[in-house]
Amino acid sequence: MALCSVCRRREAFYLRTYSGQRLCAACLRRTLERALRRSISEAGGLPPRSRVVVPVSFTSPHLSLALLDVAVRVERRFGSEVVGVVPREVEVEPEGASLPGEQGLSRLVRVSVPPPEEATLSECIRFDSAWSARVAESLGGNAVLLPLTLTDRVLAMLDSLILGEAWLASESLLSRSVGGVRVIHAFGTIEGEAVAAYAARMEVRAWSPCRVASPSKKVLYSVAYRRPELEYSALKTISRLAQLAGGFGVCRYCGGFTAGGGASVCPVCERLRPAERVRL
Repeated sequence: MALCSVCRRREAFYLRTYSGQRLCAACLRRTLERALRRSISEAGGLPPRSRVVVPVSFTSPHLSLALLDVAVRVERRFGSEVVGVVPREVEVEPEGASLPGEQGLSRLVRVSVPPPEEATLSECIRFDSAWSARVAESLGGNAVLLPLTLTDRVLAMLDSLILGEAWLASESLLSRSVGGVRVIHAFGTIEGEAVAAYAARMEVRAWSPCRVASPSKKVLYSVAYRRPELEYSALKTISRLAQLAGGFGVCRYCGGFTAGGGASVCPVCERLRPAERVRL
């Protein structure tokens, strides 16, 4: 039995390959809590007693459940309200089961948001950003937490390079503003494998009807034998590349870059119209 590298008391179940650190479930949860606090801090922070919306996203529905559990633990220390939002189109198993962290939520809202049948990773991130910001605005929320990880941010940046669409680089940024709502990639400073390992231990699972594709995923996962744990240098590199992308407008629906400096709506929101699909 391998012991946790942090507490040295409990059995480890997750190995961070790039650092050699072994974590038990409790220490992994605390690692995710620190990652969430760091993401919020680097995104400019949130005022005390904020109303924070945590949607079950179409991009990463199962990781959204992990975020619900972690966000409730973190935000209640600051007196914030955490509102969970679940699209009826997302399948939750077992049916009727309580969601992780549900008892700590100030409210659980069910909405209808018909997603596209298939979308690229960047398109799905924009879709989730737009509809969740629309719901947050209607609920009086000032922030949305999406379960996007550092791995997702790297994939989004690589996708924009492979597709030759520099305006898609905004999906690798840690946060964005949509009107008065701040959309934050909650796990944007930690590898996706850590969040997936935590989510795998939960009894409740969620499935999205939207097939998400990334043209660079096979390339990234082939580099580290299906386990692309990413070091801090990757975070700094993609952040810098995204900041260097200039001359773009900002989409009023999803907060991402537009294809042209004078445009106020990006091609993704122009085609999918996510904000118009929401039914509360």
